[in-house]
Amino acid sequence: MIRDLEQFPELLFKKLKSANDIWEIRIRFGNNIIKILGFSELPDKIVLTNAFSDKSSKTPDREIGLAEQRKQEYFERDKFMDYLEEYTVDREIDNMGFLCRMLFSGDK
Repeated sequence: MIRDLEQFPELLFKKLKSANDIWEIRIRFGNNIIKILGFSELPDKIVLTNAFSDKSSKTPDREIGLAEQRKQEYFERDKFMDYLEEYTVDREIDNMGFLCRMLFSGDK
C-alpha cells in the first residue's frame, strides 16, 4: 500500500510528559494526523495500545488514560503468564520425580 502513496507520511515519536511512560507516534499525511500511543516493554519491543485521529497538538486525556489502562492490563497478563509457566515447569518436575520414583523404587 505504501508504494501507492506519492509521499511517505512524516513520522514523529515522542514520550508524553503527562503520562506514565507512554509514547506517541504521529503520522501526518496531508491535513490528517493519526496518533498512536504505546509503551516500551524491552529495549527492542514496543507495544501499541490505541490509535486515533486528532488535529490538536495536545493528546486527549481519555486516550492517555486508555493507553495507561491497557499497559497495566498487559503487565498483569504478563505476570500471570509467567506464573503459569513457572507452575507448569514445577508440575512437570514433580511429575518426573514421581515417575522416576515409581520406575526405580523396586515397588511393583
